[in-house]
Amino acid sequence: MEDYTWRQQKALEQLEGKVLPGFLPWQKMKCQQLFHSSLSCSAPVYRVIKKQLDPLLQSFRNLKGVECSLEKYDNGSCRVKISATCYKNNWQI
Repeated sequence: MEDYTWRQQKALEQLEGKVLPGFLPWQKMKCQQLFHSSLSCSAPVYRVIKKQLDPLLQSFRNLKGVECSLEKYDNGSCRVKISATCYKNNWQI
């Protein structure tokens, strides 16, 4: 898995700052390693996991480079969104 991660990093480095054909010189590629995830759950599921989910999301908010949000809907369901810059491999966050 580490070799795969190394190859990904090298590929990003090769793309960084390049201009794609058909684009203007100021439209350069900017590469970032990002992690995005979202989870939607119904009201009954949210009621069961709320006590565990809320502190977990709060701990994510204290991490540098991590953004998360909890969207609650009128019907009681919710959606959790998490985004993070990948200073570490995704499975370590």
